[in-house]
Amino acid sequence: MMLTNTAGGEFMTRIFGHPVTLVEAEQLVTEGLATEVLEKFESCLPREKIKSISWIGLSPRTLGRRQFQGRLNAVESDRLFRILSLYQQAADVFGSIEAAHEWMQNPEISLGGKTPIACAATEVGGKRVEHVLVRIADGVFT
Repeated sequence: MMLTNTAGGEFMTRIFGHPVTLVEAEQLVTEGLATEVLEKFESCLPREKIKSISWIGLSPRTLGRRQFQGRLNAVESDRLFRILSLYQQAADVFGSIEAAHEWMQNPEISLGGKTPIACAATEVGGKRVEHVLVRIADGVFT
């Protein structure tokens, strides 16, 4: 199911131009996301370009090479899509991409004092962030 009339759905539409199904997402990640996806993500966030490339494990020099090639590799694309998905979920929970961004940047007690974006660096950490967001959406704040 794709929700497009939510803050998260609107966010993903801004990034990809249309709602993205999981089947399409898997194909896009496998082929490597266009570097334009990272640029569109950055345009949704306040002053986060340098940090956003570190969130997906890119140095500025590697980013330059990827921009020349026009694509991220599959591993970088997977990391970026995980972060995009978490931002989508957080925007749905908190009502806006700005509120989602604020939450992603602040230490969370339920994540051991780490920021959600720091946890999202790994698949397991991303699952922990998803779990916290589900609990918040369900009204459980501890």
